[in-house]
Amino acid sequence: SVSDNNFPQKILIVDSDKSVGQAIKPALEKQGIKLDVAGDLSSALYMFNQTTYPVVYIDLAFEELPGLVLAQRWRQHENSDRSKAAIILMAGNRNGRNASDDRLIEELDDLEVIYKPLNAIHMLPVLKKGMQNRQRRIRFAEISEQALKLARHAKTGQAAVDFVRSNA
Repeated sequence: SVSDNNFPQKILIVDSDKSVGQAIKPALEKQGIKLDVAGDLSSALYMFNQTTYPVVYIDLAFEELPGLVLAQRWRQHENSDRSKAAIILMAGNRNGRNASDDRLIEELDDLEVIYKPLNAIHMLPVLKKGMQNRQRRIRFAEISEQALKLARHAKTGQAAVDFVRSNA
């Protein structure tokens, strides 16, 4: 199994159709990735609040709450580690999407979209990319926090600017 940071140890799949997750479970477990599947909103919310998942897959057409709404809600999670989960949206097919979904996906940046039917071979590179997005967001949050600390002292306002520039 993969011990480096390229793959998450655990992922969550939110899809009313639980067979979507079950189908790829064996292939992911071979890579050392544990897969949890939530088939309804209350178990999705419960699992997400109980566990820190580095990567979460959400069905774009999730029945109880549109996938994008759920993605947005989790991006604003009060637990900063959970709010940085890499979110991958699962779309039914390329033609079934509408322009407003596409706009929201742009707005929420760092969202990956993967098309069903899922297959583990296609999932692995997207998982890697999701992990890179997550690392970048963690790093960005750390830089922002440092900069804010520096900026609180008027004298070091310039230092804050320099710090951000040197880390950009």
